Order: sequence, then C-alpha cells, then structure tokens
Amino acid sequence: KGVIEEVVVTAKRRETVIQDTPIAISLFSSEMIAEGQIENIDDIQFATPNVTVLDDSFAVVTIRGVGSSAFGVGVDPSATMHIDGVYIPRTSGVYSDYFDVERIEILKGPQGTLYGRNTTAGTFNIVSKLPTDELELSGAMTIGNYEKTRFDGSISGPVSDTVRARLTVMKNDMDGYQRDKLTDRRYRDEGASALRTAIAFDLSENAEFILRGDYLRQRETGGTFTNDTIGVSGDLYDVALDGPQDNDIDSGGVSGTFILGMPNFLGGVELKALGSWRKTDTELAFDNDSSEFPKRHSFFPEKSESYQLETTLASDSGQRLNWLLGAFYFNEDASDAFGFDRMPGTAECERAAIPDP
Repeated sequence: KGVIEEVVVTAKRRETVIQDTPIAISLFSSEMIAEGQIENIDDIQFATPNVTVLDDSFAVVTIRGVGSSAFGVGVDPSATMHIDGVYIPRTSGVYSDYFDVERIEILKGPQGTLYGRNTTAGTFNIVSKLPTDELELSGAMTIGNYEKTRFDGSISGPVSDTVRARLTVMKNDMDGYQRDKLTDRRYRDEGASALRTAIAFDLSENAEFILRGDYLRQRETGGTFTNDTIGVSGDLYDVALDGPQDNDIDSGGVSGTFILGMPNFLGGVELKALGSWRKTDTELAFDNDSSEFPKRHSFFPEKSESYQLETTLASDSGQRLNWLLGAFYFNEDASDAFGFDRMPGTAECERAAIPDP
C-alpha cells in the first residue's frame, strides 16, 4: 500500500506536517524546484494556481487576484516575501534567482498574525538549505539557446565537532532574445552572480546559532515591446530604441538565528531569536515609447537598508494546547527618485542630473 509522505513546513512559525496545517499552501521541495527548472519568482506562476507575476523590473505579484501594482518606497507589497524568516521590503529585491533552496512555501490569503507585515494577498516563505553533518558536494549546469549558461555549486560539511558550514555560488547568463535593429544590442537578457553562505554553531545539546549571508549582483537590460505603429517592422524579437534600457540590482544581507530548546519549561518550549540587516540598490532605466524616436526616457534609482529583530516563544507541538508568543521590530531607511527627459540626445545628461536617492 502507498504511504503519504509527511512534509514538514513552517507556515505557522513552527515545524508542522503540511497535512495537519490549516492554511492554503503550495509547496515546492528542492527536488520539485530542480525538476521544474524554477529559477526565479517569475517561473513560480507556471507551477502553481492563483499566482501571477508581472515582469516589469519590479515583481508585481498577485495571489488569488489580490495584489498591488504600485511601487516605490512609499508602498509595501501586498504579496510579501520572507527568506529564512527575514522580510524583504522592496519588490525590486525579490526578482532574483533561486538557488540552494530547501523549499518554497506559498501561503495564500491574508496572513494577519504570523506574517502580518502588510500581507493581504499572501506570502512567499523561502527556506534555504542548512549545513550538513557530512561532507557534500553538489552542482548543476544548464546550457541553452541564446548562449544560455547557468551554474550553481555547493560545498557543505563539518568544520569541527560543533561547527558546520555551507557555501554556494551561482552564475547565470543569457543573451537577450530581443534585438535592437539599430544598435544590435540585446534585450530580455540574463546576467546575475550570487553567493550564499551559512554557518551553524552547536552551542549545547539544546542550543544552536545559525549565521547566514548572501549577495546578488544583477546586470540586465529588462525587456521592451515591438511598436509597429511608428515604423518599426518585425516581430517580438525585433525592436528599436534610442535610449538606455537597464535593470541593475545589488542586494545582500546577513542574519543570525539563535534557537534554544527548553524541554522542561512549561511542558516544553522553543525560544527563537532572529536579527538581520539587508541592503538593496537598484538602478532602472527605460525607453518609455519603445521606439527609435527621442520622445521620453525614464530613470528610477532606489535604495533600501533595513533591520529586523524578532523573538518567538513556541510551545511543543505535541501538547494539547499549542501557543506562540512573539515580538517583532522592523526599521527601513529607503529612498528613491524619478527622472525623465523628452529632448533628443540628452538621456545621459538628464540621468546624471537625477538627485541621489
């Protein structure tokens, strides 16, 4: 007889079996991510119902038809993202490649208590892989048309009897499938390099500290559309622009998680404390009319630096009454600017004149 595999999730801020978790969840394990070739949040929408992602350099995500297309430092997303418990405040910081991920949990619907940071549509809970007790080496490579190459590799294992470490690198490149008929430049390309590391310290039999860090550098052109009405002939693959088209992101951060199990206190509880720092710098440039005519070019730089502190005290899941007590602090220093030009040949001049956000 077949046996249903018990899958553990953390949708309730504690480890529970998905079959016993009363929340609408779409779950992707590391095997499902690899087999489905899910490389970023844009690929998720093709593998789960009621989730759509609009690729316009900012990840505009809707879950069950609920979402927000507004962007900027004055707006927080309706569909949020958490990576290893850390809230990602800017939508420009979520459109990055997935790699070395243990699982992705998509919680659908309002998350008013446990993931209550303006989460009206739902949240993506991404959990990265932890260091292993034994030495492990893994890697994957993808080769495709338009000079597509993607590589990610990991090394994980013990450093000492009480310390384990994991290091993962990722490199993804692809020439764009849209070609500028005037300059031969490519659009809709891919260009990202990333690094992720995790170090786990066994402080005692019931105490553990996990230090994580990650960095992403993305240099891409984004995409545009074909404007046949003003003289550009061709199909989806042929365009003509007179201005810049850039989607540059530098994003990274560090976090530390302290976990203490207290089996003899109140029938068994777990204390978890999380602290994090993240920074994201984004530079976007668009040729708004998507034509070779000098009509309008827009530039949108954005900067974000955030700090998060969170503490939870959770009862043992084996008790008849399950409870959780928590405290959350979040602070973000963010700024952005918007500039555009309408005159021929002044794009670079106007861009330089935009105030630093």
